[in-house]
Amino acid sequence: VWDTAFTLRALSAGGMRRDNPAIGKAVDWLLARQITRRGDWAKTVDAEPGGWCFEYANDFYPDNDDTAIVLMALATQFSGGSDAADSCPCKALPPELRLVAETPGKPDAAREEVAAIDRTVAAIDRGLKWLLAMQNDDGGFGAFDRNNNHKFLCRVPFADHNAMIDPSTPDLTGRVLESLGTLGRRLGDPAVDRAVAYLRKQQEPDGSWFGRWGVNYIYGTWQVISGLVAVGVPGDDPAVKAGANWLLAYQQPCGGWGESPESYEKPHLRGQGTPTASQTAWALMGLLAAGGHEHAAVTRGVRFLVLNQNEDGTWDEPEFTGTGFPQVFYLRYHYYPIYFPLMALSQWAVTLEPVLAAEHTPKLRLIGD
Repeated sequence: VWDTAFTLRALSAGGMRRDNPAIGKAVDWLLARQITRRGDWAKTVDAEPGGWCFEYANDFYPDNDDTAIVLMALATQFSGGSDAADSCPCKALPPELRLVAETPGKPDAAREEVAAIDRTVAAIDRGLKWLLAMQNDDGGFGAFDRNNNHKFLCRVPFADHNAMIDPSTPDLTGRVLESLGTLGRRLGDPAVDRAVAYLRKQQEPDGSWFGRWGVNYIYGTWQVISGLVAVGVPGDDPAVKAGANWLLAYQQPCGGWGESPESYEKPHLRGQGTPTASQTAWALMGLLAAGGHEHAAVTRGVRFLVLNQNEDGTWDEPEFTGTGFPQVFYLRYHYYPIYFPLMALSQWAVTLEPVLAAEHTPKLRLIGD
């Protein structure tokens, strides 16, 4: 589920539309894997089920991280139409009537599209309600549980990896905020305000944020900046500026960013390590969210990705940039050095279009166009 949702976001960011067969199949696959039975989380949360799990199937353990990214992936499919639809004079009609008007003589196709929208909207609504019910009392979000934060449990003799609890973390809270922002929620919404307050308290003195599920402060800082901006925190907010400045400070001479898992045990090593494609993409997306698309550091980061891409479109990344349990084991996600650079480059390319248009240069066209 994790890889499919991120890949769907990357393909959409790269310009592929909802009528592409690959996009449609991925949406259907994700919809079929929404969990509608109560799991372990229901011991402490009174809510209707509606989340997604990390794996192919794990009905008892849906998690907030996967649910947030799936909600974004699904919502993105309906955030904009094709060029033809945007120019259609019927665009002021309700979505269902627009579809019929845009497909004259094809009522069956229109009905199928309406049914697909209805299924997706229902899944998003159910998933969003479940996700909001999982918010912790401190305003943040953990992965699998609500208010599972009693630290003494990590001291008992049978504590697995000394990780018996599931407290709020900045990276996951940032992703949930980004998801809420994608779905139209902004500052002033109680759940949003509580999450923003939690993130402000969790910012490190140097401006970064800890990343529990990705290595490490680069991951956390990217996710928090993206989440804050998505719900309406301005790019010149002191917290956002401090986070962006931290990312700028740790760009390496080659233009990339890298961080070793050693930063979990030795925080003074944060932001330091062999530059990788995925971590460079995270830093770039953080800076872009903060409004730094014209900064020279962003251009250098984009150049790093472009120059290090393989002939087949992939990037090499032997390093471990995913986190299982800090200071215990780490993960190498084989799609990370593909879909994250694609997302970062696509986001940067979109910011260039108004600039290029203003300079009377041929408009940048994405693959999907």
